[in-house]
Amino acid sequence: MKSLFQKPGMSGLLTAQAQVAFNDNAIKLVLIGLVQMLLPQDGAARVVSALALLLVAPFVIFAPLSGWLADSFPNRKVMSACLWFQLAVMGFLLVGTSFNSLVIALGAFFLLGLQSALMGPARRGLAKEVAGDQVGEAVGWMEMTCVAAILVGSVAGGQLIDGFASHVTPWISATISTVILAAGCLLALWIFRKVPSRKAANPTPFRWKLLWSHGNLFKLLRRDRGIWQAALGDAVFYLAGGMLMLSLSQVGRELNPDGHGAARATGIMLAVLGLGIAVGSIAAARANRHSVNVGLAPVGALGLAIMLGVLAFTPAGLAFHVVLGVLGVFGGLFLVPLGAYLVDRSPDADRGSILAASSMLSSIAGVVAVGVYSLTSGWLGLRPSSQFLVIGGGFLLVSFLCLHLARRDFLRLMTLLISRGHYRVIARHADRIPAKGGVLLVCNHVSYVDTLILSISCKRPIRFMAYDAFFKTPLLGSILRLFGAVPISATKAKDAIRTASEHLTAGEVVCIFPEGQLTRTGCLMELKSGFELIARRAKTPVVVAHLDGLWGSIYTFAGGKYFFKRPESLRRRTVRVAFSQPLAAEEATTERVREILLEQGAESFLLRDQGVLGQRLAKSLRRNFWQDVVIDPVGGKTMERGTLLVAAQALASSWKRSIREDRVGILLPPGVGGALANLGVIFAGKVPVNLNPTLSSAALSSCIEQAGLTTTITAHPVQQRFPKLPWTCDVRYVEDCLRGLKWTDYARGVIRAITGHVDRTATEEALLLFTSGTSGLPKGVALTHRNVLGNMAQAVDTGFLQPGDRILSGLPLFHSFGLTMGLLFPILAQRSVVTAPSPLDADKLAQAAREGLPTVLLSTPTFLRSYIKRIPRDAFGTLRLVVTGAEKLPRETAAAFRERFGCEVMEGYGLTETSPVACLNMPAPARGIGADSIQIGNRFGSVGRLLPGLAARFLDPETELPIPGATEGVLALKGINVADGYLTGCEGGKFRDGWFITGDVARVDVEGFLFISGRLSRFSKIGGEMVSHLAIEEVLAPIIPARATGPTLCVLGRPHAEKGEEIVLISTSPIERETISTTLRSAGLPNLWTPREVIVVPSIPLLGSGKLDLASCRELVKTGSIA
Repeated sequence: MKSLFQKPGMSGLLTAQAQVAFNDNAIKLVLIGLVQMLLPQDGAARVVSALALLLVAPFVIFAPLSGWLADSFPNRKVMSACLWFQLAVMGFLLVGTSFNSLVIALGAFFLLGLQSALMGPARRGLAKEVAGDQVGEAVGWMEMTCVAAILVGSVAGGQLIDGFASHVTPWISATISTVILAAGCLLALWIFRKVPSRKAANPTPFRWKLLWSHGNLFKLLRRDRGIWQAALGDAVFYLAGGMLMLSLSQVGRELNPDGHGAARATGIMLAVLGLGIAVGSIAAARANRHSVNVGLAPVGALGLAIMLGVLAFTPAGLAFHVVLGVLGVFGGLFLVPLGAYLVDRSPDADRGSILAASSMLSSIAGVVAVGVYSLTSGWLGLRPSSQFLVIGGGFLLVSFLCLHLARRDFLRLMTLLISRGHYRVIARHADRIPAKGGVLLVCNHVSYVDTLILSISCKRPIRFMAYDAFFKTPLLGSILRLFGAVPISATKAKDAIRTASEHLTAGEVVCIFPEGQLTRTGCLMELKSGFELIARRAKTPVVVAHLDGLWGSIYTFAGGKYFFKRPESLRRRTVRVAFSQPLAAEEATTERVREILLEQGAESFLLRDQGVLGQRLAKSLRRNFWQDVVIDPVGGKTMERGTLLVAAQALASSWKRSIREDRVGILLPPGVGGALANLGVIFAGKVPVNLNPTLSSAALSSCIEQAGLTTTITAHPVQQRFPKLPWTCDVRYVEDCLRGLKWTDYARGVIRAITGHVDRTATEEALLLFTSGTSGLPKGVALTHRNVLGNMAQAVDTGFLQPGDRILSGLPLFHSFGLTMGLLFPILAQRSVVTAPSPLDADKLAQAAREGLPTVLLSTPTFLRSYIKRIPRDAFGTLRLVVTGAEKLPRETAAAFRERFGCEVMEGYGLTETSPVACLNMPAPARGIGADSIQIGNRFGSVGRLLPGLAARFLDPETELPIPGATEGVLALKGINVADGYLTGCEGGKFRDGWFITGDVARVDVEGFLFISGRLSRFSKIGGEMVSHLAIEEVLAPIIPARATGPTLCVLGRPHAEKGEEIVLISTSPIERETISTTLRSAGLPNLWTPREVIVVPSIPLLGSGKLDLASCRELVKTGSIA
């Protein structure tokens, strides 16, 4: 959103209206000085009184005409005509002063008052046109500049007439003053020329009876209750202001009984008061910069009442003037919101007439003030201090009345002030909420303060729907009723739907949280369909709102409890609120709204500042300096966070000087060496490329060529184990590098560790990983700092880790899950990682588990089957959770692991292209105090819910085009963790506008759990029907004898001349086709799905990562052997 002064014409409007106020008051003081010089005291006093009347009278007499002009003609043209008229009147005044005619001069002054009166409604209406939604701020600045112009004009007018009168006659002095002031009129015209113009709101022909239709103006003003109340408040201010000015004049006379200096003393007091009003106007403008909030009015009224009471007991002097200044501040806080409300709330067609009516009412109040003052000071004989108490008592009543009428706005203001101390709220696309008419707001539910955040973000008042039981709580129930919340419960759903629909039909904004409860997992829960019924019954648009950045605060269930949490930080938390385009009631289904919420979450997550990977790792390692971070029981080494940081920084210092390339190859197993090598490369501002030694020579050479590697960091035992690998020309051994470090390298490492200095990569690339190559040569995926750190933040937001968790990982570092979640994530999350050199070596993994005491294991289903048979029960005695991925988790494997080791196995889903984690099943969250429902964290057979900040779409398998609101199809993902493309630019069609087409066929249930049916490549199209290879494997797996390691079967398709494709089964055990057919039929699968051939092999081909080697399996099906 543009700032107010960036909007075209705003500066010109403020300058022009300030010049008019300045000119009127300057001329008034010039004429007062002239009259006092020409006439005796009694005559001068009468003329001065007449001058005050001449300036006010046009606002009453010509109110209907000024309103008609503002409605019937473009406001810009009306104001421009008034500025030209002002220039002409100054010429007329110049004639009067030149010919020594007091009558002409007074007549000209009356015309200046007329010009101000005619311009008033157009001026304020133009503020709405120019400022738009920022009209509240604009009105505040208009009041400030107007007050400042009045003060400066009053001083300037007196100085002009007095200054020249000491050298020339009074008439010549008045003439010179008029010429100088007329130059200001020309300047205003020149500046005003850039103010844009709009069409007239309500062109109507002129009728003479319009001139005396004052009663119609009052009727129009009273048509809207809120506008009438604001106009009355405005009039009360001018009534009290008029009385206060006269009372201050009396104070000036009492301080100067002889009359000398009384005017000066009064002028100073009025100047201080005006300065306070200007300051208060700026403060009110600031508070109303996003939307008009009349909740300031009760604050201003109460402040006026208190300060008037203080003023009554404050003796004359500095303290008196300080109180006057503070009194003016509260005056600005009271006046500006009411004026802004009048301008903003008035209909376009009648805005001019309504503003004219309000000005007329305020002018009448100003005249009445003279009578009330005469009554209190003359007939009642009250001294100024008593008069201050009378005015203050009136404002005390006004404050209570304002508080009652604007109670929602007042509470909204108070919550805004409190919330701003905790949160930095950024609203995106708030202008998408229609300015008028009923709107149903549908929002995710993250915390207790969601309603406060939404109230701050939305420019219109919101009526929330709240759980019925909350209304029975004394304090909370009173607040909810005060805000007009709509109670809702399962037993009173129909009443809630009817009530909400009625409020929507009445033109209000109603908000519902369709999840029905706070999320206890950080993920989006099931959306109930009640909002669909409300929207369709009321026939109103639906705007979807998404809250991001609240999860993890003390007002959420993060940490497993609702209450009594210690804040993570005392700094303000940044919260982003995103609003969608309005949806038609028929379009707003639960599926479509879920899709929008996820996309909004992804967009908001992208806006988070994630920083740089190296800097974040260094900062994390500096905390808890002596805590163990990498525990390598097999290698017999353990490193504390501080030791790892200093050693890695020392290596970085050395490698920064000796390695020129931006990318550095690493071929090391998990452990201290692998951690040091990766962190050293990252801290040196280079990109680690962890290589897979189990690839074929051709595949590994392709990886080295794609990355442009010339240097590889490894260890002597690793090279001895893989001597025939296509090594790069420059091979360095991590143990030799450590021994070769000089004391200067360690010194630099210590300095860099203390200062947190990290060399940044030359590009945004942070890591380079390669896909597993299941269907061909591996593809390079360059992950940026934002990708990696964003995925870490997403994982943290799920809260699947508990304080004190230790992660056991034997997954290789060339595996995306092994590198990010098995090394970098524990460091960033202030956890320890227990390493094992290989997931295939069950004995060493058991040793690592016994000595490292891990609580969370990262693995794959293939490896878990081996552990069930080969690892003793007590070795995993400390485990509470196993997270698996890379392949589908069989029910039998999960049940057997749980029975043997007593911990849950949770399946997740990820890809190298998603950095890597996309979905995760989690243990069911605790219910917490006050929770009356169970939330599900996992669903077997699914890969869990999408991580926060990740959006999903489902594409048509044939056209690859998105299907709005679909729940099944080819999965496409978008989010902060999604890579931009492959290193060589191959398969660019998979990456479109931030979306990555995964190639997996999936579906999502109503609670958001994602089910992967298989790779699109693992479907065969037979007779027009899509046949899932994974579905066949799942049915046939129980009838094939299990093995200690590896899968027992693989289903693939191969070309068929007539049907297009046919199914082939690869099995580790012989099996009769009749048995296969019977098993498939009993599972409800058609005969079309029965494999036409069974190929028996000793073992199913696997990659080093444990994934199925599909390329080798396809070669086997095609040729009968593996090349």
